Amino acid sequence: MYEDFWNRTNSLIKTKNTTQKALSLQCGFNERRIETLSSYGRSPNVDEAVKIAQALNTTVEYLVTGVKPEQDSRLELLKNEVDKLQKLSNSL
Repeated sequence: MYEDFWNRTNSLIKTKNTTQKALSLQCGFNERRIETLSSYGRSPNVDEAVKIAQALNTTVEYLVTGVKPEQDSRLELLKNEVDKLQKLSNSL
């Protein structure tokens, strides 16, 4: 699970053209904190995860699960539309 967290985190770090060290400093951590956690596959504490997500302009949910907030809301809309179609189909 933490491997996925760090894979997503590191992917966003690359996308933002920054480094683990720079992100650590931006979050107010020791410059090697993110490197150490990700190298050992350890999870950040809740406060650290929130700071990392904020610095990367994403959510903790995305870093942990891989589900982006907009994906979640689109999925909910789709489910609602399917429910409406099923009700309509049943009434015919």
